[in-house]
Amino acid sequence: MEKIKTVFLILNIGLIIKLIFWEKKETESTWAWILVLFNFPLVGFLLYMLTGQNIPKQKNKAEQEIGVLTEDNHVEVLTTGEEKFQAVFMDIQKAKKEILVQYYIFKEDFLFYKLKEALCKKSLEGIKVKVLYDGLGSRKISLKKWDEMRKAGVEVKCFKHGIWNNLLSVISGFNYRNHRKILIVDGYIGYLGGYNVGKEYLGMDPRFGFWRDTHFRIVGSAVSSLRKVFFSDWGVEQGEKVMEGGSGGCGVQMVISGPSSASPHIRNVYLRCIGNAKKKIQIQTPYFIPDGAVLNALKLALLSGKEVQLMLPKKPDHMFVYWASLYYAAQLLEMGAEVYIYQNGFLHTKGMIMDEDIYCYGTANMDIRSFHLNYEINAIVYGETEVKKMCGIFRQDLENCKPLTEQEYASRSLKIRIKEHISRLLSPLL
Repeated sequence: MEKIKTVFLILNIGLIIKLIFWEKKETESTWAWILVLFNFPLVGFLLYMLTGQNIPKQKNKAEQEIGVLTEDNHVEVLTTGEEKFQAVFMDIQKAKKEILVQYYIFKEDFLFYKLKEALCKKSLEGIKVKVLYDGLGSRKISLKKWDEMRKAGVEVKCFKHGIWNNLLSVISGFNYRNHRKILIVDGYIGYLGGYNVGKEYLGMDPRFGFWRDTHFRIVGSAVSSLRKVFFSDWGVEQGEKVMEGGSGGCGVQMVISGPSSASPHIRNVYLRCIGNAKKKIQIQTPYFIPDGAVLNALKLALLSGKEVQLMLPKKPDHMFVYWASLYYAAQLLEMGAEVYIYQNGFLHTKGMIMDEDIYCYGTANMDIRSFHLNYEINAIVYGETEVKKMCGIFRQDLENCKPLTEQEYASRSLKIRIKEHISRLLSPLL
């Protein structure tokens, strides 16, 4: 056993050299991996091979081009799964040329079957239908169900297989997942946000209860950016143009990021919003594990007299992430931030409002994984009317929250304190 540990320690020294000189990870993440690789040679090696490696940065044409502001959009904010999927099925039914569907999670339940039936029906009518799913997030869907869709003419593709399908997936299977949720109809109606496909997103899972999330239905030129992202993830250049048309006068800008991006675009947008805020920063996220730059920017905002409101869920779905989120939230609480714990089910919405001037919401959590490891997409929305609507939604959510006080946090048990500190040490790896 000692010989095996020695072999892996030697291998890990090589990995540490690679970490320091070739992989441009955050400093905290680098030190965390060094400590794990040195102190737990076998486990550290396996963890690193499964979750720790960066993938080469690539010049992704779609990611370089997206970000143009368009001002002829109509944005509808959808805050329940019921209204989101009701709108989706209506738009699918009316589709005339093309339907593009991309979700991180498809769960094999009645909602999936309903969507499958609707897409197959449109495909048999001669509508072009493409479905892209993530191999890990949608691992519980049987391959037979995808084959049934293919038989109806639907083009189905797996973005990246689950962790056990091949050697490449085993090496990097937990990371670099496609976390985007996009649906596009005829090139000018687009959806993006936090809802996946499964009954829990309709509030029908007793474990979570009501599922509070945010999704957008966008009509206008901004949808062409969504379409570019879909085809980029599909692995081809953007296909032939289909119907395009805008209505209204709302400004929308798409921002995407992923491990192949030249820089963490969504993280940088958040940093810019925090730095430019004059009065107030409002954040909603299920996971709050900011990197050093974002955490320090929020602390500076508080020191500058700006109001910071942070809303987190009461119910955890990933325990280590939950305890780490509380640890970082408490750092802001001690500096004067208002921290709210959402009580009415599970809070899964992800985004930031700045000064009631703009907001940035979408698929990205405020954590290191979304900033650096996952393929994500957010929408930046401008316009007084639209932003006031989002501020109103935030205020409604506050009615279902309980403020976290310094006294309450200080009185937590020793057991919780231990969980928090262990989770904090693991946070660069989560």
